Amino acid sequence: MKPTVAIRSLTCALPSKALPNGGPAFAELRDVPEAWYEFWGIYSRQAFDRARGESETWLAGEVSARAVRAAGIEPGQLDMILANITSPFVTRDGSDASRRFAPRLSGLLREHLGAGRALNFDIEAECASFLFQMQMAANYIRQGRARHVLVCSAEWFSSLLDYTCKSSINFGDGAAAAVLSAGDADSPYDLLDSVYRSDGEHYGLATAKWRHSRKLEAAGAQARSEAPQDYRAYFTLKSQTKDEIARFMPETIPGIAQRLLDQNGLRGEDVDAVVFHQPAQTLVDGWAATLGVPRERYVVKLADCACLASVSVPIAMHESLRRGVIQPGHRVLIAGAGAGWSFGAQLWRVGAIATGDEPLIEAPRAVPASHPSAAEA
Repeated sequence: MKPTVAIRSLTCALPSKALPNGGPAFAELRDVPEAWYEFWGIYSRQAFDRARGESETWLAGEVSARAVRAAGIEPGQLDMILANITSPFVTRDGSDASRRFAPRLSGLLREHLGAGRALNFDIEAECASFLFQMQMAANYIRQGRARHVLVCSAEWFSSLLDYTCKSSINFGDGAAAAVLSAGDADSPYDLLDSVYRSDGEHYGLATAKWRHSRKLEAAGAQARSEAPQDYRAYFTLKSQTKDEIARFMPETIPGIAQRLLDQNGLRGEDVDAVVFHQPAQTLVDGWAATLGVPRERYVVKLADCACLASVSVPIAMHESLRRGVIQPGHRVLIAGAGAGWSFGAQLWRVGAIATGDEPLIEAPRAVPASHPSAAEA
């Protein structure tokens, strides 16, 4: 009989530098309507402090090592490492001199952990990457090709942001890692079912592409020629992106989740907890309402860390574990999306998931006390 798949551990961390709304990082941001802030529900985010030697690979290495320890295994027992980072660059130490396009993050993690026998490769599906990594890990485990698999998402989104664009308030940096392991064939803890779909209709709404900053574009050719170093990869939202997302995202995530529930004879109220991708407070609350999921069965983790792209799903799951929203024996629905666009939903029966007893790097709170999410941040 095929082995089952258990999520043995899950760890997350944020870098040290806080960038609150209205702070110095956003000094050149002008004319942002209040509706923009209200829609996304973001009040602060964390970024890597390169002066302190922080980098995406450093934090990915930290959370991965902690996930392996929390799972009670040695790095040498890992059969596979799956990873991703949305940035086109991967650095060894956060310095410009160490930037590279390839090899990607998984190879550096293999080296950092000393997991010499692990097959490693990267799965790049933007915000949906962690979800696809878990599916791939489960597939290999069920086929008997792996017993212990590390999955890791790291985001250095601040390296892609144009802080003269209002979309720069939407994202933060962070990393997450989990270990999935084979269980006995008769174990109740397993990936029970999953559903995926893709739709390229909105491919160009959210992209990372090479261009000048908005400030230099507005200043004209002379300014651009005097600052050629500012021609680089920037995350870019089209002007109509918020309105377009507000039209199609309220349907797509609940749609894929409902399809999964239907084929398992379930309703939203039948699952013990739901973990949603975290792009905006308004969207997450709307998805839950559409599915009939009570507010106490899901977490919104946005106000103090912003959208963490591929790290959004695992950090929301980690927060759900920390608050007791997810407990051993629970049936958990996970649903997410990635720009391009890909959509996925998974149904798990989880056992005890170790989150590690070491103190993680925590973001200082910068959420207004009057904000409704302040008590949850």
